[in-house]
Formats: sequence, structure tokens, C-alpha cells
Amino acid sequence: MRVISSLLVFSVASSVAAQDLGVPLSWRKFGTDRPVAERISISKAAIDLMISQALKQTQGVGEFDGIGFWQSGSTYTALADHDRYAGTTTYKTVVLNNLNAVFNANKFYKYESVSGSSFLLCLSNSPQRNVITAQVASSGTIATKNFKVQGTCDSKSMVGGVFWRTAVADTNINTITYFPLCEHFPAYLATSSSDTKYRDAAVKSFTCNNLLRDTIQGNDCTRSPDSWVFTYNSGKTVEGLTMMQGLTGDSSWTAYMTRVVAAATKSGPWQGSDGIITEGANTSAVDDAAIFKSIFIRALGEVYERSSSQDLRTLVHSYIDVQFNALLDIATSSGKYSNAWAKAYPGTAFFSWGQASALDVMAAAYQSQLVLFSL
Repeated sequence: MRVISSLLVFSVASSVAAQDLGVPLSWRKFGTDRPVAERISISKAAIDLMISQALKQTQGVGEFDGIGFWQSGSTYTALADHDRYAGTTTYKTVVLNNLNAVFNANKFYKYESVSGSSFLLCLSNSPQRNVITAQVASSGTIATKNFKVQGTCDSKSMVGGVFWRTAVADTNINTITYFPLCEHFPAYLATSSSDTKYRDAAVKSFTCNNLLRDTIQGNDCTRSPDSWVFTYNSGKTVEGLTMMQGLTGDSSWTAYMTRVVAAATKSGPWQGSDGIITEGANTSAVDDAAIFKSIFIRALGEVYERSSSQDLRTLVHSYIDVQFNALLDIATSSGKYSNAWAKAYPGTAFFSWGQASALDVMAAAYQSQLVLFSL
């Protein structure tokens, strides 16, 4: 998996388009007249099938059959978002019981209380030992690696970067380690705590993240090729950026978020002119990319919920509806969904990574309607 994201890739090719928030008329079915109650019902049916088909074999383990631990965690987030947006507690017990099973089985998780609220922090010794601190950036040395660490790349600080693997010679710094530890936890914690250390950590992390590529090498600043651009890179970026203006009072964060959203939805290499996401479309075996786009859609839901720009909200709402309609019209069979959203459902068998990929779309599709109708 990967770093520091994708705005740098888009910044030249999409410098004009990034300012255009109009909905492309080439997009397929970028609206729907399905009422909110029907959307909620569709979402619930998709979740119920996922639970009955994929969770029943692993009760007490906390993960879903056919997908890995992080994909399972992402799926639980979709369940929680369904309840949050629908105003229900239907899946609260399922989520809590199975997350507790995972936490109890893995010693590298622990809880930390912040302002009366419990936040799960992945605080294993491994990530902490592999973080580029100010001291590491200054000295160029870190105890867990056998090479000189670059403290800056293209005049941007690398403080806050996290090495992906623990092998002493592995130089990869990427999104899957960098974002959760260094951007989102501080940003979310800062929204619930008066302690400025969380806000300051989030600001420092996003400053580092100006590079925006999938992966960067900690020893020589080499970046992954332009072809290595994935939906979740942009998704994790904008998810954190939705909170930054409120935390800092600086409107430039919102402008930054808007540019990334516009580029990702209108110029992303993961979709055709019809707007349907084609990334992660392997239906024969699970791979990480099958769920990458779910993370992206979930983040766009956060943008829709928090943004005050009606033009941006319309763009996001329309993009989500494109994916929603593709799932319902094309990539489905008797309530089952495929991760190849632009293609017909392959056969009739259920496969968990396909179903999991659809759940965030279902929740976001009626969440945006709920907020739209409340305006």
C-alpha cells in the first residue's frame, strides 16, 4: 500500500478542471428519485446479507470470511455509518462485539480516553519505532532502519512519515501507515479535545502530506510512478481535510480539500467518462483495491456532510449517485453486489469483497439525501 497521496499527480493536468465543480454531463445517472426510506432499506439488505453470508463462520474472531483484517475493519465502519445516518442502533451490537473480539485477540491495540470519549489508537510499539520524528529527520538515523533517512524531500519536511514495513532495509513510507497514525487520529482527536497537541500534530502531518503520491522512499525521496494512483489516497486526504478549517480557522484547508475532491472525482484515472469507478474490479479473488474505492466514497460522504459549498456538495452527491445507480443497475444479482461496478454481476455466487465494496456507497447514497433534504 502507499504515501503521501495524489494531488501532485493531478496538480498539473487538472489545474483548470480542479476549479470547475460542475457535474459532467457524460456521467451515467448522476441522480435518482428513490426516496430515502428505500435507500435505507437497500443499504440494510446489503449489510444483512454480508453478515449472514460472511460473518457467521467467524463469530468470536471478529473478521469477515474472504477478506482480511483491514477490509473487515472498513466493513464495520460502513455498518456504523449506516446506523449513524439512519438514526438507528441496528448494528451497534454486531460492531462492538466483533471489534472487541479483534482487540482482545491482538495485543497491539489499546484504548486511550480523551475528554471522556474512547478512541481506538493503534499504538503498537512497531509504528512508534518507525515514525520519522523531528530528531530522526535532523540526524538522518533511526534505530529500526539501516540506511540514512531523508529529513526533507523537495524542501518539504518528512516529519510524521511512518515506514510501512519493519524490515531494516525497507524504505517505503506510504498512505496505509502514514494517514491513520499521523493525520486522522490527531484530526479526530482534536475535534473532541481542547488539547492543542492534537491540532498541532494534524497540521504538521498535513504539511508533510503536500507531496501527495502513493509511496515515497525514505532513503532517497523517490516516488512511485504516476500510474500508482489510487482512490483511497485522495479519500484519506480529503477526510482529514474536512476537519482542518474548523480546527485552525484557516480557509486555505477548505480550498485544498476542494481541489483534491474536484480532481479526484472528475480527473481520476480510476473511472471512465461515465463516472463509474473501475478500480479494484477483480471478482475472482480478493485484493486490496476492491475496498480502496469504499474508503474514497466514505470520505466523500464526510465532505458532503461538512462542506458549506453547495456546488461542491452537488458534485459529491452526483458522483455518489453514479456509483449507487451502477451497483443497483449493473453490478448486482438478487441483492448481491460485485466490486466490478461497471460490469454485470459474474454468475450467481456471493463473494464477500464484492458485497463489502458496496456498503459505503449504500450508506453515503442516503446520507447525502438526508442532509440535502434538511437544508
